[in-house]
Amino acid sequence: MIPQPSIDYINDLFLSRVMGQDKPHIYATCGIPGAGKSHFVDMKLARGDFPNDAYILNPDRVMVELPDYKNDVDKFGAQSAYQKWELPVRELAYDMADQVLQMRGNIIKDMGCANPLSLDLIKCAKNNGYKISMFYIQCDTDEAFRRIDQREFKISKDEVINRLHSLETLIPHYQSIADEFITLQNSDISAPYQIAA
Repeated sequence: MIPQPSIDYINDLFLSRVMGQDKPHIYATCGIPGAGKSHFVDMKLARGDFPNDAYILNPDRVMVELPDYKNDVDKFGAQSAYQKWELPVRELAYDMADQVLQMRGNIIKDMGCANPLSLDLIKCAKNNGYKISMFYIQCDTDEAFRRIDQREFKISKDEVINRLHSLETLIPHYQSIADEFITLQNSDISAPYQIAA
């Protein structure tokens, strides 16, 4: 569904700086929508805590760069454009992750990890010699809803709750696989990303 010129553009934009590593690393966030995952990733990149040559696996980041999405935003609005391109963009984002895994590049998984596909990717990476660092960013649902309301494209409250329940099921699996698993509390914007007790 995504035209090949757009795929080529996105591949170049997201993969051109990725380099193969002797000891590749996945840095993965998990948490509900609105928890502050992307802000956390951007903060870690700015500080140099995450490698600048990593592929950032986040379909939303791909979405906002996709020319076809931008055109549809202008024509139909952000919400309609997001619904149209959500699944094709997710597939493209994961296809790029597969390419990076094959070349043993670093990956920053800037996603909620509430989907079993995320667990499959983490398992695959672990089996292929990747070091896995995971950051579970917790946030009160009311605060997450407030943040989501400020976004251009929105997700329903029911879907947020569904992802929370799915995440609660998957967390023990991530904890058993990851080389390090850090839980952070991010409900209070005056004291962000505090180590959870």
